[in-house]
Amino acid sequence: QIGFFILLLLVLQKLFHGNLTRAIRRMETLREQNLKKEEELKRQEEQVLNDCRERIRQTDEELLNLRKKAEEEMRQSREHVLQMLAEEKKAAALKLRENEKALTTRVEAEARKRAVSVAIELVARAFSGDMIRVLHEEMTRELLGILPETVAQKPQGQETHARIIAAFPLETAQKEKIKEILKISDLSEIIDPALIAGFVLKLNQWELDGSLKSRFKE
Repeated sequence: QIGFFILLLLVLQKLFHGNLTRAIRRMETLREQNLKKEEELKRQEEQVLNDCRERIRQTDEELLNLRKKAEEEMRQSREHVLQMLAEEKKAAALKLRENEKALTTRVEAEARKRAVSVAIELVARAFSGDMIRVLHEEMTRELLGILPETVAQKPQGQETHARIIAAFPLETAQKEKIKEILKISDLSEIIDPALIAGFVLKLNQWELDGSLKSRFKE
């Protein structure tokens, strides 16, 4: 019995030792596999972290570029708006100066026109009809005296007709002298008392204004 028991123990030891060895080897293999998996997972985790860091860096760089671009566009837009405002201000100032100049010109023209009217009215009141007639005759003689020289300076043409507008009717001899100087055959006459004294001579586009009214305008 003792021998059988010993034999049984040896058999059991051999059986358990083989199973235990295989179990230990299996456990070591599993442990090595787990270590490799852990290392792979750690490597993958590190790779994911690096990828995330790189993506965050690229995103930050893109955001920075977008912000710089937006700031540059805003700066250009602000400069464009300021330039437009400056141009509009300049145009408004120029328009204002033009309006002021036009208004000044219009006021001056009205003032001259009014001054002429007042001067004509004062002359009409200050001088009697005979005195104005004498003044007219004196101015007519003066104009006839300078007429040859004045006509010589005008462009030459083939005119045959002229028109004279006078404050009082001219004498026949005076009209004939004008026709002779102008070398024309026809001279029409219009009476306009608003001229006060003197006359206006028109020959096509050429004109000689020797009226007292025109002298007031000067």
